Amino acid sequence: MTVTHRIEDIGSDLKMQLIECTEKLGAFSIALDKSTDIGNTAQLLIFIQSVTENFEISEDLLSLESLKDRTRGVDICDAVCRALQEGLTYVMLCVALFKRG
Repeated sequence: MTVTHRIEDIGSDLKMQLIECTEKLGAFSIALDKSTDIGNTAQLLIFIQSVTENFEISEDLLSLESLKDRTRGVDICDAVCRALQEGLTYVMLCVALFKRG
């Protein structure tokens, strides 16, 4: 097994843990943050925020999406929808969406 495959396996496992955790919570919010990489490509960071029944707050990175051509609202919406469709089956439990900065 190559290092690349191992890293991909670890990433998949972490994403599955995040999805399972989110499904148990019942409700969560999504936070968005935009950045630019060294190649001047816009990057959209999508975070899942939640509070457990013990009032523990967590924030986890769900996805890092590259916005290659434009950063219009429709492009950001498409990137968020893609990230959510990759595994979060309980999107209806999202109670808030906000953009940082």
